[in-house]
Amino acid sequence: AELLRAGVRPHVRVDPDHPTAVVIAMVDVTGERSMLTNRGASGRLSPADWSDGLLDGVRHLHVSGYPLFAPPGLELTRLALDAATEGTGRQPAEAGVPGSDGNRRAKREVLPVAPGPGECLSGVVLDDEAIRDRTGDGTTYARILEGDGILPGIRVDRGAHPLAGFPGELVTEGLDGLRTRLQAYRVLGARFTLWRAIIRIGGNMPSGTCIDANCHALARYAALCQEQGLVPVLAPGVLAEGDHDIDTAFEVHEVVLRSLFDALYNASVAPDSVVLATTMVRPGSDCDEQAGPEEVAETTLACLKAAVPAIVPGIAFLPSGLGNGFAACLEAITRMGPHPWRLTFCDEIRNDTIPRPGAGDPAADAGVARDACLARLRAMARATLVQAGGG
Repeated sequence: AELLRAGVRPHVRVDPDHPTAVVIAMVDVTGERSMLTNRGASGRLSPADWSDGLLDGVRHLHVSGYPLFAPPGLELTRLALDAATEGTGRQPAEAGVPGSDGNRRAKREVLPVAPGPGECLSGVVLDDEAIRDRTGDGTTYARILEGDGILPGIRVDRGAHPLAGFPGELVTEGLDGLRTRLQAYRVLGARFTLWRAIIRIGGNMPSGTCIDANCHALARYAALCQEQGLVPVLAPGVLAEGDHDIDTAFEVHEVVLRSLFDALYNASVAPDSVVLATTMVRPGSDCDEQAGPEEVAETTLACLKAAVPAIVPGIAFLPSGLGNGFAACLEAITRMGPHPWRLTFCDEIRNDTIPRPGAGDPAADAGVARDACLARLRAMARATLVQAGGG
């Protein structure tokens, strides 16, 4: 009843043959806590209890921790989270492919097992499922990537969540337990990590509180990564949504980047051992006056030179909705060199490149998908290799 009054729609499975789970918590005089558990009926939860209809009209999914103590419940939780997020489960389904383990694996195998990705990729960011998974022949993705000269990485944040007291603004979470997770990812083969913050422009956004909260989290994350021998990729993503002009975008980018490097300094993070992943400075997508590649390049470089220390070894640009114009802007930036940092790009395997089961010969479908991915990556790689000042 309390959940319903709070606007939460509970889904509870009743098992008449088994008792409800019992947890006994014992706390000693020092505050140390021990727990005795009897999973009871919760131990019988499995993927068979899931239905996509449970998400109808749902904005937020809350999952109890009790199913996590047994493999069937863990698989149920993974299935629910995949269906509720924009992660590896839902993406294949949005492209017309069910979000099964096999199809997610097929998506991951598009690039690592394709010939030639190392010529245009230096690193690939995996998720928790992918870095633990193996290809059909039992080889880990991290090992395949390293064999192609590509560094395996892992995204470690827990996503952006509403910032309390600041409607419309977000703060990225995931610091709890991060040191332990980083230790595990290092053993699994990760060599770098990614943490992304989301900054919106519009109205009174971004607030100083939002910028400070996200930059503080980025700095703490970076310090923990360097402690574990991992290279942190810092991605303070300023969204291009809205009707703001390019001058406003410049101001926000500069404030965010200055705040970030102040936070890194205060957290004793070595700036020569981080990579900055940033969006280009451009007008909002709804702005009446859009900017061409040359203006985007000039404004972006002016902002970076004002806010990013030259000691930072590399900057990777995020597409942020630029679509086919991204490579042109990247090439324009490269031609305006030389620059104090090495420049590169970030991209993702898009859903429309996923081979669809049953659409034709599986090997041919996979080959078409790999060719499409590699063609896009090679175009962007060429944009970073043009001669500075060339025609």
